[in-house]
Amino acid sequence: MMDAKYLEEIKARCEKATTGEWKVMCQGNTVPSLQVVTETTWEHPAQVNVCSSISPKREADSDFIAHSRTDIPALLAEVERLQKALTAVIKGYPNEAFENAALTYEVEQLKTEKATLKKALELMAKYIVEFGRVDYFLCDNIPQLLHLQYQPKNDGNYENKPCIKCVQEYFIQQAQEQEEANKT
Repeated sequence: MMDAKYLEEIKARCEKATTGEWKVMCQGNTVPSLQVVTETTWEHPAQVNVCSSISPKREADSDFIAHSRTDIPALLAEVERLQKALTAVIKGYPNEAFENAALTYEVEQLKTEKATLKKALELMAKYIVEFGRVDYFLCDNIPQLLHLQYQPKNDGNYENKPCIKCVQEYFIQQAQEQEEANKT
């Protein structure tokens, strides 16, 4: 685990390292090697060799070294920001952005769950209707107003889409009634 002392040691190493942007260059004509040097600017026209004699086969290592000059300070700043946010939450002063992100995530999870359950209900109603499980007993339980809402002409065709919607709506109403009964 990274404690404050360790993070301060990393920060001190960063501050002592050669300043400026670092880049990778190839050097040598007969035996090429890579080196990490500082980027030249008007303020610093001479390059400073940070690391040299890196095998060309180790290009990824030289890129890692060159980018560490900017990556490590950025990571340290992010760690500090996250530690402050965590401290605020622990102390009971929740960060609004943290709360909003958590609530947004929860809402999205509920929307996904609702869509999944809605699709499951639709598939179950379709299954009941298409595989011949809609019979007079089920239809007798469905209120006439509900039948007429989806099937203005009750033609006895149990394989049509209005019948699927009617069965789906019936089970939604049954679930709502049971939820209400459970509340009391």
